[in-house]
Amino acid sequence: MKKSILVLLLILSFTTQSFAGIKVDVEVNKDLEVEVKIDSSYEREPIAIQVYDDDRRFYIDQNLTNRDGSAEFYFQLEDDKKYDGKVNIDGRQKKFSFSTEEVVLDDTVYVYIMGYEGLILSKTEVEIEEDDTVIDVLERVLEDENIKYKIKNGYVKSIDGQSEFDLGAKSGWMFSINDEFPEIGAENAEVEDGDYIKWLYTTDLGVDIGAVTSGILIEDEIHEALERARVFLKSSRFTEKDMVKIIRDIIELVKDNFSELETRNDAEDLVDYTGDVLRVVEAAVERIESEKYKKEIIDILETLSEFLIESSEVIKEENTKNRVEKDASKIISVLLRATAGMKEDNYIDDIMDSLVEVIIKFNKEKKLELEIPILSKAEVKINFSKGLLENVFKKGIDIIEIKTEIASINIESDTFNNTNRKKDILIEIKKIDELENGIALVLETMINGDKIHNLYEPIDVRVPYSSNGENEKDIAVFLLRDDGIKKKIAAKYDFSTKSVVFMTSELGKYILEMSGKNKKEFTDLNDHEWAKEAVKVMVEKEIVNGRSDTKFDPNAEITRAEFATLIVRVLEYEMNDEVAIPFEDVDANSWYYKYISTAYQNGLINGKTEKEFDPEGSITRQEMTKIIAKVFKNESFVTKEDTELDSFKDKEDIAVWAKSESALVVNEGIITGMEDGRFAPKEKANRAQAVVMLHRLYNLIKAKSK
Repeated sequence: MKKSILVLLLILSFTTQSFAGIKVDVEVNKDLEVEVKIDSSYEREPIAIQVYDDDRRFYIDQNLTNRDGSAEFYFQLEDDKKYDGKVNIDGRQKKFSFSTEEVVLDDTVYVYIMGYEGLILSKTEVEIEEDDTVIDVLERVLEDENIKYKIKNGYVKSIDGQSEFDLGAKSGWMFSINDEFPEIGAENAEVEDGDYIKWLYTTDLGVDIGAVTSGILIEDEIHEALERARVFLKSSRFTEKDMVKIIRDIIELVKDNFSELETRNDAEDLVDYTGDVLRVVEAAVERIESEKYKKEIIDILETLSEFLIESSEVIKEENTKNRVEKDASKIISVLLRATAGMKEDNYIDDIMDSLVEVIIKFNKEKKLELEIPILSKAEVKINFSKGLLENVFKKGIDIIEIKTEIASINIESDTFNNTNRKKDILIEIKKIDELENGIALVLETMINGDKIHNLYEPIDVRVPYSSNGENEKDIAVFLLRDDGIKKKIAAKYDFSTKSVVFMTSELGKYILEMSGKNKKEFTDLNDHEWAKEAVKVMVEKEIVNGRSDTKFDPNAEITRAEFATLIVRVLEYEMNDEVAIPFEDVDANSWYYKYISTAYQNGLINGKTEKEFDPEGSITRQEMTKIIAKVFKNESFVTKEDTELDSFKDKEDIAVWAKSESALVVNEGIITGMEDGRFAPKEKANRAQAVVMLHRLYNLIKAKSK
């Protein structure tokens, strides 16, 4: 079978220098109009083209490659001639040749193969022989292209390692001829000159690729593209560039189908498709790490935002309004995740403003709900770029609820102070451990890149947790501070939502456990019988915590910050961290700031100097007696007369500034001295000694109040 035609595509290409990643296609139509299409892996780089014959240059042009590395040039040439050409992309060259002569060609067909992991073979011309079938053509092109395959008795079992049943019982290979799906097998389907054969991988017996199955015909190109995209995104072989291109292709299909919204039905359909595309974007964004393609995702989200805004002007149905509001919230959540860690993210402000207006329009509670799935790592990062959080609240949103599978938190306008609310805020929620009898998670916030430890106002935290029918009083929540001490947080169990609920203004590591089960005793107090009862009582009263369920660490030195904390808890002072303190070494974001501030305001502590407190420094025994003596005076205790400290053989070692206070504390039975008869005023106090003294002080205070 031969034919005489004007050549529409005839390319003989060869290369010079580095040409990897450059492909040239030339098409010449009957009017001698030439189209040169260039595909490359070089994005936004200078490209130049020359077309010439033996006598002269016919065409010269230059431009930049597109974002996907492609470029196109159009021009007109003379009939019945041979031409050479050269493409140069920033020094990388590719030469090609083509002709406008009339030649005799064999009959040909085109073959295209798309698998579930991506494109296997782009549209490729294949010569055919008499009585060729679809299977004959497929085997020929796979052999020519060196693509592995398995075909048995005319049935395609595998192409390029992608086999039937890989994605379920309904998955496998199907073919179409000129976009029609024949009702006969590929070994019986004869081909003709010009046929376009597509081999497509289906996951649903052809429904997802537009074939007729069980009387159902999927004709909608958008649905077909969406289904294919969902399959592609499951493959680890897809690059960030591939993912973005797939989504952009779907966006273009939607634009083509909805250039104008003529009816409410059009608007509702656009809302449906926007939601479908958004779910694909949400899956893709978890795998995109480069800033370049994050920006592409943001451009896509901006387009989806425009779809929603356009639809919101037309729709009337309440259900559709609810979908618009939820999808607007979802776009915001994807935006905030996509911009986490980006150097430049202020260009999302306008998108956010438009979406917030849509949410306020349809949400009477003025609540922004950000539902964030955990698709890969057990962590979530939400980034509010500079001023973004402030703008959201100014627009009229009253509360932002961040909902994840790990934990949900509510942010209000006063969660951060006026200054911090205008800064860059990164919120991170991480599940870090599955405990035998509970879970551990971390709540962290960075302000302009610096970690903070306390929020301006408490937030509501809700953690999904199965109690297995246990009494809610057995649920315990602890904050594990940097010093290893566990602070118990008031919490309750919500059986309706199967979650633990608590409020906190402190950030850090939280442990949730069933405290009523498997209760453990400290195993390191056997050599401290004199301290066991005091430790037990003070732990039960949540004044002090162990290092763990079994370790108290009695011999560890206690720091000045820790002792200030314990004395404030014993006295049950109302916490106050809003009054400035003079100590420059006490970080306002530290866990102990509010305790030191409260103790200082109540006259219990002083610094080492006017501006230095030394919070991490160890406290001495005489420094503790000084503070306890101040408690007696503050609480208006009627104290016994001072006696000499003659019973202590090292009384002369007690500092002058601590002598009277030491005598007072001894008289009240708070301190009795060491076993060897020393007061040991300058020795560092350990945790066991401090807890025993504070236990005695606690009992005196309670006795006085009766």
